[in-house]
Order: sequence, then C-alpha cells, then structure tokens
Amino acid sequence: MLKVPQTPGDVFDRITILLLKVANSDRRVEALEELVKLSGAVAKQVEDDEWVAANPAINELLDVNEELWDLEEEIRAAEDEDKVEMIKQIHEKNRQRHEIKNVINEHLDSDVFEVKDYSVEDEEDSVPSYTPPAYSAPGFGV
Repeated sequence: MLKVPQTPGDVFDRITILLLKVANSDRRVEALEELVKLSGAVAKQVEDDEWVAANPAINELLDVNEELWDLEEEIRAAEDEDKVEMIKQIHEKNRQRHEIKNVINEHLDSDVFEVKDYSVEDEEDSVPSYTPPAYSAPGFGV
C-alpha cells in the first residue's frame, strides 16, 4: 500500500467530504468504512488541545464543502447560461476551502502547506481555468 504524507488540512478535508457522502450518497457503506479508518488514525495522533484549536476551522471546512456539494448538484441540472455564475461560485468556495485547510495546518503544526493561486482576473466575466503543470514521475521516464 502506498503511504504518503498529507497535510492535516487535506486529511480533514477528506473526512468532511466523507461525512457528506455518508449523509447524501448512494455509496454510504464505502464512505463510512473509509471514514471510520481515517478518523481512527487521526484520533490516535491529535492531542486534545490541538482538537480544540482546530475544531472551528474543521466545522467551517465542513460548511464550505457542503456548499460546494450543493453547487455541484445544481450545476449538473443547470442550463448552460447559468453554469458560468455557478462555476464562479465554486471557484470562490474552493478559495475559501484552501484558506481553511491552511488554518487547520497551522493549528496542527504542519510543516507543509497547500500552495494554490486563486487570484481573480480583472475581467468580470472571466471563468478561472487550470492547466496542470508537466509532471515527470521519478523512475517512470515520463
């Protein structure tokens, strides 16, 4: 099994998404199984004072992820002309999510922080786009 380090913000982001899947998805059983495993691993590593410090940000992250969940459901059913505004809303929620995850990282003394650029272009009607950087995996000669 591949084991890679993750920031606390990413772990709690995953936990909040799993909570939403347990409540709203047809794949509740699988989501609950993953949630139990991940929550158990986290509980063994986080001190009580760290929980107290990070808890407001974790709850805020859950709220933002729930808003994203709802927006993504709406965009699937929307007409094309409504999608541009919804995409802008999703972009803003992802910016908020990024900031909250880094607050969690600070509370839990992470030495790694998520790096993203959520700058908004000057044009009011512009929709943010993303082009992934070229990546060459070590040992794969890509």
